[in-house]
Amino acid sequence: MRFEVAEGLPQVRVDFRQIVRAVSTMIDNAIAYAQGAGPVVVGARGVGPDLLVWIEDRGPGVSDDEKQRVFEKFYRGAASAVAPSGTGLGLTIAREIARAHGGHVWVEDAEPNGARFILSLPFQGSDL
Repeated sequence: MRFEVAEGLPQVRVDFRQIVRAVSTMIDNAIAYAQGAGPVVVGARGVGPDLLVWIEDRGPGVSDDEKQRVFEKFYRGAASAVAPSGTGLGLTIAREIARAHGGHVWVEDAEPNGARFILSLPFQGSDL
């Protein structure tokens, strides 16, 4: 695992346990789906009013057709054959945790291959 965290990031107000739960889910998925194909990268940086936390792997990635569906309850994508355990709830829960904090989560392609899951949180935070 490799970390790419920008220095001097402002603090965000969050429910620590819940954010750890969301990020841990994304890290666990990256490790399971990457199947040892390169390092998993965890990063963070500020972009405008938001803190972006991302988890990137070099696994098979997520097809364009599945990019929204992977956040649906019980959905397990085509690549789930390489990671047979799971209920299809982890990313749904991560999405709801992000929403509860005024943020959101999405997936995009990583270069040259793989997936990058991004959690966005407002620097001002919510009243938790």
